[in-house]
Amino acid sequence: MPTTARAAKFSDCPLGHACLWQDNPDFETSYVVDLPRVLTFATGDGRLHAAWPALVNGHAGAMAATLTANANAVQLATPVTLWPATTDVALADAAGGPDGSYAAVWWDTDGPGLVEVDAAGAVHVTTGLAGERPLRFAKVGIDPGSGRLLVVWSQGTPSVAWTK
Repeated sequence: MPTTARAAKFSDCPLGHACLWQDNPDFETSYVVDLPRVLTFATGDGRLHAAWPALVNGHAGAMAATLTANANAVQLATPVTLWPATTDVALADAAGGPDGSYAAVWWDTDGPGLVEVDAAGAVHVTTGLAGERPLRFAKVGIDPGSGRLLVVWSQGTPSVAWTK
């Protein structure tokens, strides 16, 4: 049976979260956007970037692009898909690296996931960081000296961290 979706009102979801209802036989709900917002961040090479919630091929997720500005306007470079666009995820955080690379963290029903975009624009996705989704936001940071990644989230106990 095909899955259809409708955007729900904030009042339809717990804790004021926005969500996407999946009208399927199991009546499952997939929380795909959590207080949707645009995240802006800079990389060490002086470029500005933005990440935002997006819908690709019927799945909610996130995109990012480099911002360029002139006297008249701000423009976005070609957007990069920040998740495996075969499932629904919610963008949680993004951070810039020292060399023009950046990372974003998102979550789905299986827990947080990480995407790294290197300075050349190649995308590397890491999933399976945890067995359940964070209770609230996950955060990502990149050490400006070493480029080492740190992802932190909470699952009801003291915060959990993953490094690379």
